[in-house]
Amino acid sequence: MFSIVSTNRFIKEEWYFKNKPIIVVMNPKGKVECPNAIHMIRVWGMRAFPFNSSVEEALSNGRDWMGSIVTGINPNLHNWIKEEKYIFFYGGKDKEWIQQFTKSANALANDPVIKDARVSIELLCVGKSNKGEDAKAILAP
Repeated sequence: MFSIVSTNRFIKEEWYFKNKPIIVVMNPKGKVECPNAIHMIRVWGMRAFPFNSSVEEALSNGRDWMGSIVTGINPNLHNWIKEEKYIFFYGGKDKEWIQQFTKSANALANDPVIKDARVSIELLCVGKSNKGEDAKAILAP
């Protein structure tokens, strides 16, 4: 029978547990399919089951992988992806830089050469208004 000490040591050494949440996925035969499935679950939810590398690769190579990641950020995103628009996600803590970038990116998006080339650009400023709050996107003016 394993002791708690040896079990803890195994988890820390073999699964690289460092006091942050991990989800180790084992198949019915006890083989580790994924040493940490948190990323896959956050991105694709249960569509990533059984959380192994082949499912992750198939989902990542799919046409709508970006849509899966950004679902819920902005209701227009799926349409923009379908319309093959360029989407600029940006943000940070420097409000002055954000204002300058928004101004420059809007100028680029409205440039006659860009419009003539039928290139469409959408801007999403992503950020948090309060510490601990999930990131949210705000349509740039």
